[in-house]
Amino acid sequence: MYITIVVPIYNEHENAKALCIDFLNSSFESTDLLLVDNGSDAPAAITSLSSLDSQKIKTLRLESNLGFGGGIKAGLMATNSEWIVWMPGNMKVLPSNLNQYIGLLTESNATAVVKACRKGRKFLPKAKTLLASMIQSIASLSLMLDTGATPTAIHRGNKMYDLIASGPIDYTFESYVVFLARKLRVPMIRTPVIYGERLRGQSHWQRGLITEIALMMRILQGFSGLSLIHISEPTRQAE
Repeated sequence: MYITIVVPIYNEHENAKALCIDFLNSSFESTDLLLVDNGSDAPAAITSLSSLDSQKIKTLRLESNLGFGGGIKAGLMATNSEWIVWMPGNMKVLPSNLNQYIGLLTESNATAVVKACRKGRKFLPKAKTLLASMIQSIASLSLMLDTGATPTAIHRGNKMYDLIASGPIDYTFESYVVFLARKLRVPMIRTPVIYGERLRGQSHWQRGLITEIALMMRILQGFSGLSLIHISEPTRQAE
């Protein structure tokens, strides 16, 4: 069984370097790291990181910024690993602390989505997450708890896998994945993951109350645009 961790990066070279070093200090077996360069201004700074360990660290260059969800989808298409894990590269989560999380990625859990349960956060972020969970749950008529928690992982054989390509390209992608799992009755496994502070830089979407409200509106618009046709049981052709 092989695992690829997909991390979209946009002009966060220092975070990306720190992420790679921390990943290489982990004890993961049969696991590599794919950095998706989402149209960064200095692509060589991302590409050069593969030289740290060309067997464990790969890079994928996108000529324009496709957003968090767009970067994830590009990463999904670029790897053939059985399990695909994705998360932001802001170093709020240290890869070397994901031993318990990675341990859940087994064949017996291949039908489930494995998602983090954020721990160690301050009161205000937790309060905003609770409010967002309540609003999303009401709007979608589904249980939508802490949808933004990452890492998120899915097995290539999961019935949701092909449908993820229909997801949004921005950070609302995470809400779409949870919504899809609820509608298709795909089991969701949650495991505690310790969150710290962003290492460097600033979020491109979380810059205050106005931007967070705008993000919530996009999530709600996405829910209203989904139809039963979009989330019907997928049918795969025999290979």
